[in-house]
Amino acid sequence: MIIRILPKGSLALTPDGKQFATNEGKEHTLNKIEARIRFFLGEWFADTRLGVPYYRDILGQKTPTPVIRSIFWQVLSECPGVASVVKLDVSFDARKRELTVGPWEVILQDGSFLSSEPFIVET
Repeated sequence: MIIRILPKGSLALTPDGKQFATNEGKEHTLNKIEARIRFFLGEWFADTRLGVPYYRDILGQKTPTPVIRSIFWQVLSECPGVASVVKLDVSFDARKRELTVGPWEVILQDGSFLSSEPFIVET
């Protein structure tokens, strides 16, 4: 999966794809967070230490849910622009083999709140 993060202030298309807008504020931070959650450990050739350890620590490893939650808590809290993590739900459905991360809520450095819908990883 290729995910491109646009630098703050860059031009980006609006969600309807009809106009250009600058990529900054909450949208920019949400973009960065979602990219980090979807970024697998070792995926980037220039620095294989970056990313979420899905294969090593999560998928198929029978890792306890609190440990998985702490991994994603760290991903959220280390994202630039995030001051603190308020809420993070993580659940694993063994029957469906689905890991659900979220919904989550963070406080940004400007004091505003940002939240997102759940992200599902099928194992």
